[in-house]
Amino acid sequence: NRRQLLCLSTLLNAIGEEEDQLLKEMLLSAFFSLLNNVSDFSSYRKTVGALRQVFARHDFQPKNTPCENNVWGTSVGMGCFETWIEAIILGKSFLKNPWDYSKGEKKNEKVFIDSLKSEYSLGCDSSTRMTLLRNSDFVITDPPYAGNVNYSELADFFYVWLRLILSKNYPCFAPEITPKAEEIIENPTRGKSATDYKNGLIEVWKRCNENLADDGLMVFTFHHSEGSAWESLLESLCNAGFVIEAIYPIHSESESSLHLMDKQAISYDLIHVCKKKVNFSEEKQRSWAGVRQEIRQKAREEIKVIESGRYGKEKLSPEDVNIILIGKCLELYSRHYGQIVDYKGEVVP
Repeated sequence: NRRQLLCLSTLLNAIGEEEDQLLKEMLLSAFFSLLNNVSDFSSYRKTVGALRQVFARHDFQPKNTPCENNVWGTSVGMGCFETWIEAIILGKSFLKNPWDYSKGEKKNEKVFIDSLKSEYSLGCDSSTRMTLLRNSDFVITDPPYAGNVNYSELADFFYVWLRLILSKNYPCFAPEITPKAEEIIENPTRGKSATDYKNGLIEVWKRCNENLADDGLMVFTFHHSEGSAWESLLESLCNAGFVIEAIYPIHSESESSLHLMDKQAISYDLIHVCKKKVNFSEEKQRSWAGVRQEIRQKAREEIKVIESGRYGKEKLSPEDVNIILIGKCLELYSRHYGQIVDYKGEVVP
């Protein structure tokens, strides 16, 4: 609303006057986090007495009764500018003196790490053109979720503010809105088909394969309710020369924060651990009936472990059971990609 626009523009103008670029960007990181809590897309969560952020769901969801947050900070509320500045200071303190919780005899005691030195190289470009370190031991990424989340469109919510300051120093912030043509996504309204999505993933996986050491690991998370999305994911991985070494289900999303835009509440992500595939010619054919039986057995074992208390003792929903099954299917199928046949001897797609 107009009052929020006045407060935000006043704050951004003051941040722009900071001469130290490092401090300016620290202040901006608090500012763009603040934007998530200051608009007519924010609502009130009565059950916890707090504000619900704009992107509690990954879409623009209009509110009949918006909740207006105090931009600067008050004794109550959440996500104000003061709160985010404190979070940044805590983050910088951790960077200078990192620690973790002990799991030994003194469980949950803070253990400080003597040295944590690393060099980072930041860039802004399409993943299909990315330049990594040759023979990297790891590639860790988070691919787009097919048609579930339109990241570039959602990013404009923050981008249009940040570019007012950052375009002076970074050419990638020069356009008025984020570039969208190269986004790997399935979106018919933008002329992006499921085939475009799969082909885009293949190009990225190939680039990862080129830069990964022969014994290196590529790790990413993914979940989706649509079988076609999993099909695109598996085909793109295998066609780029990867095999899924292992898949680990991990409890991640809550029902109020869904990647999915449908009514199926999937609360599990699958962590995919992939390696380069070698010796394609040495693969022997396997029957789909045998592989299917093995998938079910391994899925039962995984579900038993989960329901025995890995994430609490709640019974898994049918949607989450399906995700576990899909994970085991991908894990086994990728190892025998192109060599699994039905009773007629025809390759199972």
